[in-house]
Amino acid sequence: MPSAISLAEQSVVPEKRTSTMRTDVQALRTVAVLAVLLYHLWPTRLTGGYVGVDIFFVISGYLIVSHILAEVARSGTFHLGRFWARRARRLLPASLLTLLATILATLAFVPTVHWAQYLREITASAFYFQNWRLAADAVDYSAAGNAASPVQHYWTLSAEEQFYVVIPLILAIGIALRRGGALRRRMFCLLAGIAAASFAYSVWLTQASPQVAYFSTASRAWEFALGALLAFGAARSGRRLAETLTWAGLTAIAVSVVAFTRSTTFPGPWAALPVAGTLLAIGWGQSTSLARVGSWPPVAMIARCSFAIYLWHFPLIIIAPYALGRPLALEDKVIIALATVAIAYASTTFYEDPMRFSTRLLAGRKATTVGLLALAGMLVVAGVAQGANRVGEARLERAEAQTAALLASAPDCLGAAAYANPGRPCHNPDLDGILVPNPAELLRSDANRPECWSTEIGDFHLCSLGPESGYDKHLLAVGDSHNNAMIGAYEAIAREHNWRIDVAGHSGCYWTDAEIARPTQDTRIACEQWRRDVDDYIASSPQLDAIVVLSSRSRSRPAAQPGRTPVDVERDGMVSAWAKRPNLSTRIIAIQDNPRMREDTLDCVQQEGLAAASACALPRSEAMRPRTGVQLAVALDSNARFIDTSRFFCRKKECSPVIGNVIVYRDPDHVTDVFASSLAPYLGEALSDALR
Repeated sequence: MPSAISLAEQSVVPEKRTSTMRTDVQALRTVAVLAVLLYHLWPTRLTGGYVGVDIFFVISGYLIVSHILAEVARSGTFHLGRFWARRARRLLPASLLTLLATILATLAFVPTVHWAQYLREITASAFYFQNWRLAADAVDYSAAGNAASPVQHYWTLSAEEQFYVVIPLILAIGIALRRGGALRRRMFCLLAGIAAASFAYSVWLTQASPQVAYFSTASRAWEFALGALLAFGAARSGRRLAETLTWAGLTAIAVSVVAFTRSTTFPGPWAALPVAGTLLAIGWGQSTSLARVGSWPPVAMIARCSFAIYLWHFPLIIIAPYALGRPLALEDKVIIALATVAIAYASTTFYEDPMRFSTRLLAGRKATTVGLLALAGMLVVAGVAQGANRVGEARLERAEAQTAALLASAPDCLGAAAYANPGRPCHNPDLDGILVPNPAELLRSDANRPECWSTEIGDFHLCSLGPESGYDKHLLAVGDSHNNAMIGAYEAIAREHNWRIDVAGHSGCYWTDAEIARPTQDTRIACEQWRRDVDDYIASSPQLDAIVVLSSRSRSRPAAQPGRTPVDVERDGMVSAWAKRPNLSTRIIAIQDNPRMREDTLDCVQQEGLAAASACALPRSEAMRPRTGVQLAVALDSNARFIDTSRFFCRKKECSPVIGNVIVYRDPDHVTDVFASSLAPYLGEALSDALR
């Protein structure tokens, strides 16, 4: 998902207060940070504002290698330790302060359910591997429900720091091994090779795994490297041509900011447009009107504080709705924008600059000392985050124990039981004031388990619930994460009816012969292999009494086909797959998918509690798909049955996220284990009827 930028460089000579900075670069820095700030506040208005990331990556590559080349020209060598110490003095005081403030704000305002994710990402940000943390979460089923954290934007700072570590190290080794007149040429060729290889990798990875490509340093390195290549020589041209090329570059940036959207394939080839625009503006902008714009006091002030603006704006945007108890309104967003600039100015003037420039503080320390202080600061942030996480874990353990005790007592009217008899309200006064699972444990209310879940090619996992022998019926339940969210119910049904229920699930995949739309080539291939594995298992298990199918109505969709509706493709794919079962007397039982809630449902439930039953409800027409492909497929298979579960989720006109004192969803479309388990008696009865 597009996020914020890293604004690490403030001047050409960062360790001294100097007026020799390039004001055209300052103007570009202002454009970049305002684009991202406005994008995060109004993502549907400035839809491509996330390209500020790319603008700043180019600027950073240019400035960093400019410093290195200047030092080599002055002294004939390059001191790696001093370079890294300058980076630490520049970045760490402000970034670590923001992380500490974010921890405190999280504890004060954010529901406990988000603490583990937020604090994990804060730790990753402190040690500059947040981009890899997010890349891993982007393709991890267990993290699929993660919301944007207040430090998600630190991924760019992490990618930038990794570039700062690797590229200067490579250049320093090259300088140490051989000096001579060809040194600049070798450095240029090295960076050009890195740019070419990284761009090719970025194009490939964006197609293969766009979530990883967005956060990967390797797929972004070409942007830094192209900026670095500019440092090897200033562009020379007449004033008119320079003005034309500079504004052509700004036009390319403007087109990217306005025309790109969240659906634009990125970073990939499209990232070349804002990158090229930035290269033109840096290469020719030094003596143009862009430089004059950069010298204007408001622009210069934004540029000077741009790093702090970057650091502070996203925590304010993410945490403010929790503090206010409602979504952000227009006036709230305006206040956040103004507050971000004010806080950034204050932190830059009264904290960051003194820490950076004062000889009594970091500026007067040796490189080794700065390195040790930097490590100590990181460890302090990580320690505070881990301490806070332990507090959150203790809360979760208490909440889980309370939930378990309540469920063990099997109270009337809990969960699905409240809707079991339409038109006959079910109310248990003993449940008054009780809400389970506790909102603090929502994200952990998931019965899925690794032994029932396949994720990779050739990795077919199947688990068995109920007795291994002596059972009365043998069922197989297959589908995606919605199927596996019902494991708690399947387990209770197997125990109650003396059935063996095998469960096989795969992310975003279900049993069909239709091609399923998947985000990457790897996930498409893994899904196809899993479906073949399901076919093989069914072919080797003719003794099955029934095959239960359940999949998401929104995530596991068939790929579009010309001239055919998605419902038709869905229907025909399932009919074809079901027809391959070796024993056509094996019953197919399709369970209706649960309704899908709004993206903000979890936050609404956190804020409203029991009142969320009505305050956060969604019209039935919006939450439920009308007729689906699976229903049509059942109608075409004489030995298939359909179980309609909608009455347990919805009244006549609306579907609720809280039913019978139970929170139904742990994210917008996955049910909690507590609610799934409350469905067990009714789902077991429906399965028994379908088997007759």
